[in-house]
Amino acid sequence: MATNIFRKTVLTSLVALAAVLGLSPVPASAGTILLDGFIDPNNSFPTGYIFPLNPNAFGGLTSVHLIQCLPSNSVPQCGPLTQPNPNQPISFPNNFPSEFFYYLANAKINSGGLKALLVLSTQGAFANGNLAIPAQQVTFSRLRIRISGLVAGHSYRITHPYGVGTSTNPTLVADSSGSINVTEDYGCGAVIEPTCDFSSLTTDKSPHNPLAAGILEWDTNRPFGFIGDGVTPHTVTGSPNNTNYFEIFDITANRRVAITTLFTVMGKIAP
Repeated sequence: MATNIFRKTVLTSLVALAAVLGLSPVPASAGTILLDGFIDPNNSFPTGYIFPLNPNAFGGLTSVHLIQCLPSNSVPQCGPLTQPNPNQPISFPNNFPSEFFYYLANAKINSGGLKALLVLSTQGAFANGNLAIPAQQVTFSRLRIRISGLVAGHSYRITHPYGVGTSTNPTLVADSSGSINVTEDYGCGAVIEPTCDFSSLTTDKSPHNPLAAGILEWDTNRPFGFIGDGVTPHTVTGSPNNTNYFEIFDITANRRVAITTLFTVMGKIAP
């Protein structure tokens, strides 16, 4: 009960904050990820985004404000230390990670010869892909499905919290090695531009971005100030389709191959 009360109090406050900033709460059906209106002077990335929520999963609340989740020893919920020198604090650009997350939900399946990875993220990175370089900041959302150990040539239905397959292909076919490997990026990561328009996560510029329909969070015992601990696989809530799982179904053989309801979730709620 305490967790639910905390969630409602914090998220209601964030909706109020959005109003102060001149931003209207966005229902999940609107499919829009909004800039929070601020650029971090320390690294020139947006401080955060206001994400829509599935109101059926969050007591009628329609948005949450997630900010940069930069890894550090004091914030283990933002994942492992990935800056070039992990023994030193983050500084831009000399000791800054090549990517970080505003929102991340991963699911993995390892069963016999089957290995599967689902990545759902909204993140900051650099146009060169490897190094923190000023004026190369980009933000984008990502849907990635990687599976090996399938039957070559078979068609598969991959169900996840944001739908089936990718935004352009609901049925995925295993290649000659028995693998599926697809990645869709939405925003500046999809098309590298001279200067990133950080608002390009919204559906008017990335019309197929499925992550613009809502975010996932732990369904119980969520750590204070975060939507998950960034490390532990956990059951979740928030799917706009009420499919809080990752399922692999062999259409050709008409059988379920594997399913998991456990996700590793990362996201820092604005104070």
